[in-house]
Amino acid sequence: MKCKHTAWVELVDENPKPVLYYGNRLAEVVGELRQPSEQSPHTVLLMGRDLKKEALRHLCPNADGSASQTTVALHVDRRTVRAEHPRLFADCDPTNRKLKPALEAVPACHAQQNLSVDWPSDESPHSVILSRLLFLFVDVICIFADDIGGLDVVEDLLSTWARIGSSSTLHHQTRPRVMVIVGGRTVSATQSLIDEQDFLFHLIRPEMPHLFDTFADIQTFRLLPSDDRFNQLERDLSSQLQTVQVWRERKRVDFSAIHLERLFQDALQHVDDGVLLPFDYVQKSRCRTPLNGDFSSHLKTFLGLERRTSLPYEGLISHIASAICMDAYPPDMHAFSPELVFQVLYQEPCERAIRETFSTEEFASYLLNGIQSELGVFFRSMQANKLESSEIHRHTLRMHRKYWTQAQSNSTCLTCLRRAPEHVYPCGHSVCDMCVQIFGELLAEEVEGVYMTHCLLCENDADILVKIKPATASIRVLCIDGGGTRGMMPLEILVILQELVGDDVPLYDVFDLGVGTSSGGLTVIEHILFRRSPKVCKMIFQNLSSQLFADKCRGLAGKIKRLWTQDSIYGAKKYDHILREHYRPDLKLFGPSPTGRSGGKVAVTMASSKDSTTFVCTNYNGTAHRCSNLSYGRLRPRFEYEPFLWEVGRGTSAVPGLFPAVDISGVGSFHDGGMKRHNNPINIAVSEARHLSYESIEPDVVLSLGTGSSPAHSPTVSFFRNTWKDGFLSRVYNSFMSSFDGEQTWKELWGVLDSRSRKSFVRINPPFLGDQPAMDDPTTMAELSKWVRIQASHSKEIKSVAVALLTSFFYFELDCPPVYSLGLYVCKGTIRCHGPAHSIIRALADLQPGPQEFYKNKVNLGVALSESDICATCHRYTRAVQFCVRDLSDEISLLLRFRENCRNISSFPTTMESIGGRQGIYDVFGRQNHGRKHYFDCDVCKTKARRGTKRKR
Repeated sequence: MKCKHTAWVELVDENPKPVLYYGNRLAEVVGELRQPSEQSPHTVLLMGRDLKKEALRHLCPNADGSASQTTVALHVDRRTVRAEHPRLFADCDPTNRKLKPALEAVPACHAQQNLSVDWPSDESPHSVILSRLLFLFVDVICIFADDIGGLDVVEDLLSTWARIGSSSTLHHQTRPRVMVIVGGRTVSATQSLIDEQDFLFHLIRPEMPHLFDTFADIQTFRLLPSDDRFNQLERDLSSQLQTVQVWRERKRVDFSAIHLERLFQDALQHVDDGVLLPFDYVQKSRCRTPLNGDFSSHLKTFLGLERRTSLPYEGLISHIASAICMDAYPPDMHAFSPELVFQVLYQEPCERAIRETFSTEEFASYLLNGIQSELGVFFRSMQANKLESSEIHRHTLRMHRKYWTQAQSNSTCLTCLRRAPEHVYPCGHSVCDMCVQIFGELLAEEVEGVYMTHCLLCENDADILVKIKPATASIRVLCIDGGGTRGMMPLEILVILQELVGDDVPLYDVFDLGVGTSSGGLTVIEHILFRRSPKVCKMIFQNLSSQLFADKCRGLAGKIKRLWTQDSIYGAKKYDHILREHYRPDLKLFGPSPTGRSGGKVAVTMASSKDSTTFVCTNYNGTAHRCSNLSYGRLRPRFEYEPFLWEVGRGTSAVPGLFPAVDISGVGSFHDGGMKRHNNPINIAVSEARHLSYESIEPDVVLSLGTGSSPAHSPTVSFFRNTWKDGFLSRVYNSFMSSFDGEQTWKELWGVLDSRSRKSFVRINPPFLGDQPAMDDPTTMAELSKWVRIQASHSKEIKSVAVALLTSFFYFELDCPPVYSLGLYVCKGTIRCHGPAHSIIRALADLQPGPQEFYKNKVNLGVALSESDICATCHRYTRAVQFCVRDLSDEISLLLRFRENCRNISSFPTTMESIGGRQGIYDVFGRQNHGRKHYFDCDVCKTKARRGTKRKR
């Protein structure tokens, strides 16, 4: 049903203060244009009553009625919908201060926003909305003086608006031009001329507000008494709009209709946040991709490498300016003036980084001015040659490739200078996820990988495949306790889990993050970093344990002697040798992928020998900011001191008493990370999962695997104290051992999780058959494996985890922004699978026989999970779905329902507002990844997606 409402904005009488209503009118008007992304509308605001109505009928014949007494109406002249500059006409009565009565029901024909504005106490809300909101988007204001009481009233209105002031930060010549229309009544020509001269003279009096800070120009125009008077008015208006266009183009603020509508949405939010704050168009164009404070520190890191690169200062300037150009002008971004962009966004962080690096004032100014000048050169080249900014930057990188051999960083992506790197090339240079997406190559045969053929800096061969998680999918976390040879138990659970999901769905591709302590740390390194199956990991673990504990010391006296002479029961040399040989001496955790595939995240705990502070050593940096008050630290030393993988393995498994601490050059001394109650690193895993991305998304599955537990018992209080049993040494020993109790850590976490989060968290920790086996007894490993098998045969939990992991491969993407219709938002999108779809669907069919259908909450979407929805061309699963939500902020669930139960697909429950935001569907000013998709664009899939399905409510 087509909406017949024409109100642009309305002020509504609601206690205790007026509320601003916006009914999505500008978006509807923009939707009538033929190519809104390429057309730049002109907006004219007509103010008055009867003459204004006549003028509106002449200037915009299709306008179906003028504004009501309480409304600013908006129309498009349909004769211009194909023009380069379509004309929009708004109209209102500026002297009317009435408020519209509050609505009893929300209209069904259009979406509506209600904004409770903090109004200034000394100004009318009507005047505030005109001067601080609407004038931002109006090119020409036509005031029919005779309609509203004459030139004195016009003067009062102009002075009021000027006193309130414009919120625009752009050049004053881009602000509205005022046409004061006189001559509607029959008066003498002489008197009219005198009145007009007096009016204009009054406007420039010293006591008047600064009118020309608010308006670009104010002129009077005479309305002829003949029948041709509105034709002449139209010609005068066209002349004013031509002048507007000249200044728009000169100042590079000739916004497209799409950009204009988005800026208006941002201006509404801006008014809600603070109506008297300045509105910065450049900042608002980046509000979804803000330039955070990290840019200055990344730039400082790059400048600190200047001596290593031997890059000439001109090259230094060129690289920084080129990186800024790529960041500032992604595809779809408005072509703001580069001088303005640099001044608003980049000057302050650049100046701070340069002055902190170079002490000479003249040299700092030289670099700063050079960057701004070079940015202008790159921008003009981009515009003249119709190139993308990423192409400009790629060319700049190639020009300087010979200088990059020695410049390496593990904290700054030297390609873009905007983010921390996540992946390391074989040459040692590293790159962030965004640069991978911008410059990488999508392969038809890879479901979720981006191929990097060469290093972007030095152009050496790379040949790595980078796993990029879909923006609307969440993550799966694997967390494994420490426990020495008891680490065989979680390995056996992984073997069983792999058998359930099938070998064609390898678990190392299922889990996005693996966190481990001690033996758990060794397991996640082996499984996720080296991409080895649980069976192979199990064999390796058995082999390493047998080698390490072969010379087990017998008897208490022998153990005490070793502890006294070498600070541990087992020496360091043998363990160091075993791990060096196994991992290779030169391999680093944050280094080139040993398999040529990068993307699986690994975090391993270690504790400082100085004070037992826990640290995590990772093969990633993460994009979200880290809190400064965490209970653990992150080990990310300078690039040259990045720990070797064997050192990380030694550090996480150096149990005090069993092994001495490991000394990592340039970093410190470390032992087992299970100290301070992190033997079960579940709290660290949850924290690290949040640091992987800016969006605070709950993980789909968090699987915590223990290394066995003693029989459960309730907490008890001792009423009698035994000197030997409860003495000092016994209490110290019990306290020390309790810090390794992973089950207690889990219970504490479980107690603070809400009911929704508990559905995603699973702990599997089989109880021991008898006494707890020693951590250094490899002879017990076979029995532990058998016992885990027996326990698993009686448990439904592992099967439930398998189903949850398989279901989490499915995720939802919007195909377009939701459309409001009949009081509901219609959401059209696609359910996709970021994994081997055939194998996943078959595994689910084995685990959950019977019907498998997608639901929105309790509503069947009429879509069954089927291999027939897998494309024969690209082998990807895609299924178009359509459903309705009452509000975009309403939380919903998209579920895969089985015969007896159901599971949410990835990232659900969530809101369509969140899905659209993460997907960037509202980012009309460009996206950080330059709009690149994470999957190969298949024409067959696109055709199938257009068909859609029956709408569900």
